[in-house]
Amino acid sequence: GQDDAQPTKARYPTTVWRVGDTVVDEHVISLSAPYSADRDEIWVGMYHPETQKRLQLFDAQGFPSGDYIVLRTRIH
Repeated sequence: GQDDAQPTKARYPTTVWRVGDTVVDEHVISLSAPYSADRDEIWVGMYHPETQKRLQLFDAQGFPSGDYIVLRTRIH
């Protein structure tokens, strides 16, 4: 499943985000099969709407760390 939409339904655009902001953005994903936390992962990434190029992520030290994060659904 997948859902593409502007963050916060465009009510709080990324152009006004500041370092340290917490932005809550909910998405409903329709799956074609049952989800299994043992087998499946949820990937989250952002992309530029005009170029469709995924945006780079950076770690706390400012180093590139890929273009998506994996959400953990349970703690081991």
